[in-house]
Amino acid sequence: MYQGENPSLFHLIQGWKRREARMILEILDENGVLQTTTNVILNQIVGHMKRKYGPMQVDDECVDQMMNAGHIRVAEAWGDILDMYIKGEEQQTAVRIMTGNKEAAHDGVSMEFFKKNWSIINDDILIMFNQMYSTGNIREQQRHVITVCIPKTTAPKTPADYRPIALLNTHYKILVRIVPSRMWPIMAELLHPCQHGGVHG
Repeated sequence: MYQGENPSLFHLIQGWKRREARMILEILDENGVLQTTTNVILNQIVGHMKRKYGPMQVDDECVDQMMNAGHIRVAEAWGDILDMYIKGEEQQTAVRIMTGNKEAAHDGVSMEFFKKNWSIINDDILIMFNQMYSTGNIREQQRHVITVCIPKTTAPKTPADYRPIALLNTHYKILVRIVPSRMWPIMAELLHPCQHGGVHG
């Protein structure tokens, strides 16, 4: 909304319906007990995610063997390439290959906005990206992630019935797309294709 603009009753009702449809009102805990309290539901989902995505127990000896298996030094010239300022062409490519109809970021600015207004904002975005990239100064708000639970089924009951997705700021996702594109030639030189082929996705 623009400053001073009042939403219509229709838009208020539509927004309320969308929020209600996305709310998790009940969930079965690990003992099969139905929980309906907001805090308990949140704790159940967070606990499930920590168990599923938390650190794994590994054999320290195996890690040491992998670390000592040998390293290939990257040519110093690659360091200069990785550290150079971001070019407009790199930025344009990153925006072009990203999908515009995905869920908007938590700040509400979708990729579609960037694509449709790129001719207006691209110079300012490039300046911002180069400041972030060269200094490493990325604010906490820019890296902030909101996790949204998407139902896997039409009638989800347990935390396992939801698939978590992370919503990042769109401009941060564009910057993150640029970095691996610079690394593809290095990966091709150092690794077998089966070890780095997925980077392009």
